[in-house]
Amino acid sequence: MYFEIPIDLLVNIYSNIEVDNAVIELKDQWETYGSTTEILKKGWNEIEFLDIWGESFDVTTCYAEATAVGVGGESDIITTTNDFILNPETGYYENSDIEFCFDNKPLHDDWNWESFPMMTINSTTNNGDTNMVTELQNNITPNGYLWLDVLGQNEYDLEYYINNIPQWDPNPYNIQSSDGLKLKLDNPSENRIYTATGTHVSETTQIDLQAGQWNWIGYWLPHSEMSNVAFGDDWGKVTKLKSEDWYYQKKNNIRGGINEPVTWSPKPLHYGEGYMVYLSEPITGFSWTSSSEKSENFEKPESENFIFEKKADYEVIDVVNIEPAIIEIGVFADDVCVGAVVVEDSSEQILVYSESANRDPVPFDFEIITDRGSSIPIKNYEVFNQGTGEFEKGIVISGSQEYSLILLGEEGEPEEGLPNTTKLHSNYPNPFNPSTTISFSVTQNSDFVKLEIFNVKGQKVKTLFNGSAEEGLHTVTWNGEDENNDPVSSGIYFYKLKTGEQEISRKMLLMK
Repeated sequence: MYFEIPIDLLVNIYSNIEVDNAVIELKDQWETYGSTTEILKKGWNEIEFLDIWGESFDVTTCYAEATAVGVGGESDIITTTNDFILNPETGYYENSDIEFCFDNKPLHDDWNWESFPMMTINSTTNNGDTNMVTELQNNITPNGYLWLDVLGQNEYDLEYYINNIPQWDPNPYNIQSSDGLKLKLDNPSENRIYTATGTHVSETTQIDLQAGQWNWIGYWLPHSEMSNVAFGDDWGKVTKLKSEDWYYQKKNNIRGGINEPVTWSPKPLHYGEGYMVYLSEPITGFSWTSSSEKSENFEKPESENFIFEKKADYEVIDVVNIEPAIIEIGVFADDVCVGAVVVEDSSEQILVYSESANRDPVPFDFEIITDRGSSIPIKNYEVFNQGTGEFEKGIVISGSQEYSLILLGEEGEPEEGLPNTTKLHSNYPNPFNPSTTISFSVTQNSDFVKLEIFNVKGQKVKTLFNGSAEEGLHTVTWNGEDENNDPVSSGIYFYKLKTGEQEISRKMLLMK
């Protein structure tokens, strides 16, 4: 059978299954009846029923006397159901309330994208306002957390522990079960559990969604659906969709020769999670659409070679046509890792946590891990131009685009013993108006040297040097004009030096 759960769980199953007055054994593919299974993953998990007498299973339905699920192995968080009916012909359970036991959700120490279909102080199934302060302070165990931050739509920010004083600000903070939230709290030793009791919001609840802005919404159906199914007839209005673990964007017109990016594929939505959706048209009276189909799972393994901190939001980089020897890709800004992905296919999606709104934009650099265990920088890459439908040489700048699609270029692994052949010096003056001097040096003759200017969108502004360079120091002047000799606007620009061995970028500021 297939067993669906909306969160990762450690499951203890101690139930007898009675079929035609004969007791059969419930087991999964790793463990036998009466023991702890491996941790089941969010979404659908396949579990086998085995007849301990005939090792066959040919009945139409079966009934579980009791099934207990411990969240994260917490033995005191258990829900028992006596109404578990399995139809092996379809592979689904029927007439069961087991899906409602997962309102006990673990809160990990990164940002949690959540929604709360069940509210402890709700008295009806309507979608009325509820004070989130009460929900949080009474229902998170173990308590005693030092700080907590909750982000909502329209930059609503709920905080606990302000200026070293334990307090809530604002108090109250009203939400609805249909709202999506981002929640982060300190977890010094272990994951905490949010335990909800009360009344579920109705599965037929309707809400209004706006066009041209992000709508923070929850998913309140008790079973998973693929996003293109869950949005029903309104799926064509969805241009962008964000979750904690993945990003979707409507397909662009790319001219052949590449694998389809991960971003273009619909992903599963799970009960009790929060999402951000961007629409091309408003939707009045939106309600989730349900089907009888089993949704696909979306699993994202953790990087073993790159360490980075997840933030409340992210930028997205799709990498396509990845070479088979690459097992991980890391993204760096100012030599700090800001995102990574484990490569399992020829196309992968990287969520990049640069938080560049709080600092000056910088170009991203890429590093790969190969199946030989080597860590190798990428010397160059091509960026997809939505206007032309082509990949072009360029750079991706932090904070300048929500989504980028790239092809990795040459690997930058130096030969053993090869010295650093290139230096790119700081421009002077910086800031500047109307011109600035840029210097670079090579320690041996080079047949290929290129010096280019880029804007914060990663678009090339001007080529200052392109050709061979003799050993020594070289100096060029940029007068703040583009390739057409037109003055450029004030702002941040990047100058990038390319040689046969490496690439180096620096930042400068034009002030008028």
